[in-house]
Amino acid sequence: MQKNRYTYELIFIDDGSTDDSWRMIKTLCGENTNIRGIRFRNNAGKSQALDAGFEIALGRVVITMDADLQDSPDEIPDLYNMIKKERYDLVSGWKKVRYDSKFTKNIPSKIFNWAARKTSKIQLNDFNCGLKAYRNEVIKAIKVEGDMHRYIPILAKNAGFTNIGEKVVKHRPRKYGTSKFGIERFSNGLLDLITIWFLSRFASHNPPKYNGYKVYNNEGGQIVPPEDAEIITAIQKTTYENIRFIPDDSLIKIIGKEIDEAFIAAILKKGFHKKVQAKKLKIVFTPLHGTAITLIPELLKKAGYESLHIIKEQATPDGDFPTVSSPNPEEPAVLKMAIDTAKKINADIVIGTDPDSDRLGIAVKNDQGKWTILNGNQTMVLMTAYLLKNTPTPSKKDFVATTIVSTPMLQKIAENYGVDCKISLTGFKWIGKMISDYPSQNFIGGGEESFGYMVGDFVRDKDAMSATLLACEMALDAKEKNSSLYENLLELYEEYGVYVEKLISITKEGKKGAAIIAKKMETLRNTPPEKINDEKVTYCFDYEKGIITNLQTQETKNTGLPKSNVLIFETANGTRIAARPSGTEPKIKFYISCNDTIKNSAVATIAKLESDIENILSELNLEN
Repeated sequence: MQKNRYTYELIFIDDGSTDDSWRMIKTLCGENTNIRGIRFRNNAGKSQALDAGFEIALGRVVITMDADLQDSPDEIPDLYNMIKKERYDLVSGWKKVRYDSKFTKNIPSKIFNWAARKTSKIQLNDFNCGLKAYRNEVIKAIKVEGDMHRYIPILAKNAGFTNIGEKVVKHRPRKYGTSKFGIERFSNGLLDLITIWFLSRFASHNPPKYNGYKVYNNEGGQIVPPEDAEIITAIQKTTYENIRFIPDDSLIKIIGKEIDEAFIAAILKKGFHKKVQAKKLKIVFTPLHGTAITLIPELLKKAGYESLHIIKEQATPDGDFPTVSSPNPEEPAVLKMAIDTAKKINADIVIGTDPDSDRLGIAVKNDQGKWTILNGNQTMVLMTAYLLKNTPTPSKKDFVATTIVSTPMLQKIAENYGVDCKISLTGFKWIGKMISDYPSQNFIGGGEESFGYMVGDFVRDKDAMSATLLACEMALDAKEKNSSLYENLLELYEEYGVYVEKLISITKEGKKGAAIIAKKMETLRNTPPEKINDEKVTYCFDYEKGIITNLQTQETKNTGLPKSNVLIFETANGTRIAARPSGTEPKIKFYISCNDTIKNSAVATIAKLESDIENILSELNLEN
């Protein structure tokens, strides 16, 4: 370090050692202020040790090295230069010549690295080499758990750091300790690799590092408490010896064409489509490199929609989503290619679905003939109003559903039609659960602000297939009446008042970010705002405590919903601010809703409410 004039810190991590290591580390810390130590009282494993070091590391370049002295500190200057001068995000060492057992380590390592290259498309020869260099931003963006230290380059790539390089390093015979690598770790490592690959490639619109999978129950809905806890308990009781590696094909049922055909038939049965007139509607569709390409064109064709224009550049399923930065229909930029095509062919509607085909974005022409993207709340109220209008005799035997952070406008529409409007926590698993909880009532439809909608009860989750057909039917109906979906929305505003909403998401990565999010929620909970846009706050909905408080009288009542870390503040005029941590990403989300009756025009009222929202954002100073 001194020879190269580096400013530096050395972080030693004692992973539950039983020898004299910790005493030596404390002595070194006392002798050199650049040295710090972390001690685990029990052996937590290499991943947890690295994660702890990453958490406190301050250097712009971070280099990791095992303590067995098989790697040489002489490699540090070259690794440092590859990060600083050659601008790599991560550089992994390659032990090209190894001094390990050929059969117990070298051959398994070759198989390991071959599989990792194939699945990750990262061209490294030694993923598991402990000698690596990182930009600080990389280590702060990844979470290393379990035995995932083997796949840090894949975690980094999934986090958006793709400039990954390799350097041949000298490997020396082990002087201290014994390797714990064996057949069990080899097997576990392959299973970990399969898991990372699956979650990275076959998830939804979330960035790969936040991907996961959904678990459904026997009714077709996502699991909810207490099912989730029961499953986790069973998993935690499972030991390595319980895992059966011998395949049993009888446990796997392949979903084939017959299920696709039944699904399409069920959607068509729910529809109000007019097959002959459907030819008149000109549709531009993009699956955004996702799965919808396999069924939506077939569904629309069977419904009679022949003028379907698919964006070819986005038609091939591709987990790298090459034409968009994020395949999230909430992002206006993802529909740009489709809208450009719509302008050229004078289309009636643009529809884009997310990768797993459960959410959709819709673009239509506004009253000035310009293409505009409907937000999730607007799509939801249009769809619900259309379904209710086409329900022969709506009554309290029917219900629609939405969530606590979605537009209150839906409740007014439901009230006008005389049907129940049930409100759930965020997430369609709760809307799906309502269908089971209220079997004597007929579920018409439901949605939430995040661009998802569910038509009828034959699917118990948001579904872009049925929602796409519904959107086309609505657009066709409006066209036949010399109107448009945008004009239909303005008519709803005339009848129920104008509602304008905005979502603000603030990302806070890592443990420090989680602490900031928790502190923000705690501050809001303990010192709620007295006013919102000069309107006195009258109600506080604290879903974690399960209490609704009238801030004027201090009277309280139960929310009637399961507990969740969500806060909503509401004024007498119905202006609302909701705050909650994201359940899938390191974000805190703020949902702002303002409403007013139309004064001069709907467009002018929308502009006034948008200005109110900007004032509220300025007041809240959310970034601090």
